[in-house]
Amino acid sequence: YECSQPALVYTKVQRIRYKDFSKEVRATMDIEKFLTESTLLLDIVQTTLESIVDRMLRKLFDNDQLQCSMSEAVTSLLSKDVEVCKFRNFMQGTEYSEGGGLATAQQYLVAFCQLQTITGRHVAIGRLKEPTNLGPTSQEVKFIILILTSTKEKGTKNAVEVARTFSTVFADEEFRQILLDATTDEEFKKALSARTRSLIKIQSPQHEIPKRDFNPSKFLSEIRSFGRGVSDDIRRRIPFYLSDFSDGWTGRHSKRKLLSATFFLYFACLLPSVALGVLNDENTQGVIDVRRTLIGQVIAGLTFALFGGQPLIILLTTAPIALYMKLVYDICLEFNIDFRAMYACTGIWCAIYLVLYSVFNISYLMKWSTRSTEEIFSLFVAITFAVDAFRDLTNQFQNNYYVPGCNHSAHNINVSAASEQLLESLSSIGPCRRDSSLLFLILMLGTVWLGIYLHNFRRSPLFDADKREFLSDYSLAISVLIFTLIKFFAFREIRVEEFNFYNDTLITAPNMSKVTAGTVFGAMGLGFPLSLLFFMDLNITSAIVNSSTNNLKKGPAYHFDLLVLAVINLILSIMGLPWVHGALPHSPMHVRALAEVEQRVDQGRICEKITKVRETRAAALLSHLLVALSFFLLLPIPLQKIPLGVLDGLFLYMSLVGTKGNQLFERISLLVTEQTAYPPAHYIRRVPQRKIHIFTITQILQLGILCTVSFSPFKYLKLIFPIITFGLVPF
Repeated sequence: YECSQPALVYTKVQRIRYKDFSKEVRATMDIEKFLTESTLLLDIVQTTLESIVDRMLRKLFDNDQLQCSMSEAVTSLLSKDVEVCKFRNFMQGTEYSEGGGLATAQQYLVAFCQLQTITGRHVAIGRLKEPTNLGPTSQEVKFIILILTSTKEKGTKNAVEVARTFSTVFADEEFRQILLDATTDEEFKKALSARTRSLIKIQSPQHEIPKRDFNPSKFLSEIRSFGRGVSDDIRRRIPFYLSDFSDGWTGRHSKRKLLSATFFLYFACLLPSVALGVLNDENTQGVIDVRRTLIGQVIAGLTFALFGGQPLIILLTTAPIALYMKLVYDICLEFNIDFRAMYACTGIWCAIYLVLYSVFNISYLMKWSTRSTEEIFSLFVAITFAVDAFRDLTNQFQNNYYVPGCNHSAHNINVSAASEQLLESLSSIGPCRRDSSLLFLILMLGTVWLGIYLHNFRRSPLFDADKREFLSDYSLAISVLIFTLIKFFAFREIRVEEFNFYNDTLITAPNMSKVTAGTVFGAMGLGFPLSLLFFMDLNITSAIVNSSTNNLKKGPAYHFDLLVLAVINLILSIMGLPWVHGALPHSPMHVRALAEVEQRVDQGRICEKITKVRETRAAALLSHLLVALSFFLLLPIPLQKIPLGVLDGLFLYMSLVGTKGNQLFERISLLVTEQTAYPPAHYIRRVPQRKIHIFTITQILQLGILCTVSFSPFKYLKLIFPIITFGLVPF
């Protein structure tokens, strides 16, 4: 097969439609023939193309007693006229790549040839023990299908048609994951047969989903259909309710995934709730503290895990909510209004608005929402966390570092005076605790550094895959624990602040006798922007969770989730507990924790692709039961001993993790990146660079307007930041 002199290499690429199993009977017959006369090899250890093909052909020759010679079959399948041995004719599928657009599915190859000396059609399927690099567009091959047919076969039975059949079957990544989990030949065949039957149903005309073009007239007809969206969501999700619990326990690796997702969610909800409880305590002067924030998280989390339409969404009180609660508290101080009563009225009005949005199908408006809106809002939430962290850092330095007492030099103290005079001189200087401020900075930056390092540990070459997964899942808890221990063992002498813990009544009903007509109308006005914030946040979180890249199968429940959120916040408002809404980045990270993920090579970059998600309520339910136990067992000690610097480091951690996968953040970095170092994302390959930067700058301006209003020193201006968020939908 050696080439004696340089020559030209002819390569042809042709687009071919998927095989329609509902209309082309030959497709099902090809699979049935393979199942009865199968040549199947599992866990092939060979790593070169020649050795893999040699083993598969030997098994095929032994089973089918082919008339041709091995050398003839190898010559027809493989080409060695170029530097790298490769198949002469092969077929692969395409799929959506990590950054968008289409890319070649590199996990399987369907090679085929036609021979004069054989009769019939012969198929061999091989599953490789490890992903193997077999050249460009085949860098992580896990399955190889060899097809040999006679040159005398008619058109519907030739090698290309048989290759279409098996390429269509293997095109589904979730199905490929099932085949990878199969331990015996019978399990493999059973999965192949089930996939064939499902393709017949999926491709049948009655199962085709009609395209719906959105326009205002259709939207008006939708909102006139009272409760239609809620009823549709219930009908869509109710058949899966029992499986929402069982799916977390059944299947290969499911118990291990459920356990890791449960503990990940436990720490991801407990620690931010403590940090946000500290922030709420400062903003409301102790009216809503850490204890109330934790018990509110337990009530909201358990309720939504049991009754929510999309259980993968995690509810949490967040920095934008803390910002709005401070605004309500400041207004109450200015007008001498009882905060608890005003808070309850505002929450009740907000719940009423959310119920109206739900039953009148207002979530259909999100059809206008684009990815741009999701990116801007996600980045805004990340910025809010960072602003809160740096605000606390600034206050620490202003109160402990840049104080008058620290400006006195040592010679101003009369060391030769009597001890009474020395003490009097020291007391006149005032407190100077620069060590406390510097320790706060060290703990904050150290926590975020270690947390991000461990969060990205999946891509590290250290340890094995299970240990890397463990360190990544528990990065938040490990970083908080380590730097808390560092403080108490290495800096024991330095005094740091702890969050307040009150032993007053946990649940305090508002004194509604103090509610006046002005309070009711004021709460009506405050509740409307808050409802828009909840509406936008929950729908954007739902859109991100139900993204096609996550491969969810059970469907969304936008309207019903909004109704459940309204009921939850109504209860929390009456009980004087902090409001909640869909949490970013916790909800997408919950999906990731329950997912089967494989690494792909996309245009030279290693990226992760979700192949399957266990859509279960169990992880959220169990994690919030653990939070409830922590409320009774870990308060005030040891949670109160977590330094505030570590909690602010946790804010920064959530901020940085929230930028992961955000395309706006990636395109902002392109503004200061050398062009030769641009990643091979699909929009870079297809859109002119100038248009990319103009679009990015436009998004930055929208984000800047949102941040300017939200962090404005004028509190009444902050009222409109949810309205501005809602106004981003058409863009």
